Amino acid sequence: MNQIVLWTSVVAGMISAARWLRVAQREHYGVGRTSRFARRWWLLDRNNRVLALAAAAGVVLSGTFWWAPAITAAAVAVGPQGLDIRGRSSLLAWTRRLATVAITLALLWAVLVGVGLLTGLAEPVVAVLLFGMPLWVDVSLAMLAPLEAVLSRRWVHRAQQRLDEVDPVRVAVTGSYGKTTIKGYLRQLVEGSRAVVATPASFNNTAG
Repeated sequence: MNQIVLWTSVVAGMISAARWLRVAQREHYGVGRTSRFARRWWLLDRNNRVLALAAAAGVVLSGTFWWAPAITAAAVAVGPQGLDIRGRSSLLAWTRRLATVAITLALLWAVLVGVGLLTGLAEPVVAVLLFGMPLWVDVSLAMLAPLEAVLSRRWVHRAQQRLDEVDPVRVAVTGSYGKTTIKGYLRQLVEGSRAVVATPASFNNTAG
């Protein structure tokens, strides 16, 4: 495989991976959610549909032309437009879990690219990996699901024991917006008559 195309693809892959890892974190690491999110964004408007077609064209042409993966790389590096790497409502936070997903994704990529190089199919393999980044994030999440279940079970058990010992009144705030603000208001209203402990952040999964 041409070295310039290879390293261009690696850089584009890193940019794309950061974007979709943030989505996975925002979607609470649910298997399949990143791919569904990606489908909506690639079809969101005309510009993103054009970028998606360009990325797909690079995949199709990669079996014939050595330079074709560069088309896919360029498309996934800048698209979907409007979906920033840093995010607006929720920034990328490098937690232990996200780092585990990122490492698993990188290893999966390395294995598949290695297979492509050994079989002479590096160009189409790289193009598919680039355009299918949300899918590979979901594959990584599925691979890690059993491990995460074991790790979270320990924390959940300890938390249940502690709650049983203290037996507090529990108040949960749910919804799409304003949870943290409402939590602050509730704490101020109640702390005058009761001992109140508010969670230091928003938690959206069982382990949290």
